[in-house]
Amino acid sequence: MLTYYPKGELVIVTRNSVRSVKPEQAVSNILGYTIGNDLTARMFQSPDVAGGQFTYAKAFDKFAPMGPRLVHPSKFDASASKLQTRVNGKTLQDSPLDFIFPVGELISFLSQGELNCMFLVSCELT
Repeated sequence: MLTYYPKGELVIVTRNSVRSVKPEQAVSNILGYTIGNDLTARMFQSPDVAGGQFTYAKAFDKFAPMGPRLVHPSKFDASASKLQTRVNGKTLQDSPLDFIFPVGELISFLSQGELNCMFLVSCELT
C-alpha cells in the first residue's frame, strides 16, 4: 500500500503571462488564490528504496489536488490568514501564512532567469 504525506500550500494563479516582471507589477498579474495539497509518497524519497528521488515521490497521478475555489486578490489577505490541513478529521498542519518574501517578490523572482528563459504563462499555478 502506498502511504503519502499531505501538506497544504497556498496556490497563486496568474492572470497574464509574465516575464521579467518587477515586484510592484507582479501583484497586478494575480488572478486569484486557491489551496493545494502537496502530496508526497515518502517511501520514494528514501535513498534505500528509490535513490531519494523527490520528483518521482511527488509525481503520481492526482498528487496535486487544488481548489475548490479561486479567491480574488481583493478578498484575500495572506498576512492575516492561516492554512490548515486535515485528513479524516485529524489536523496535520495549522500554521499562519508568514512569508519570508511578499507574493509580488515571489512572482517577480520566478519570472526572471538567465537570458530571460523563465516565463510564467497565463493561469500558471505557482
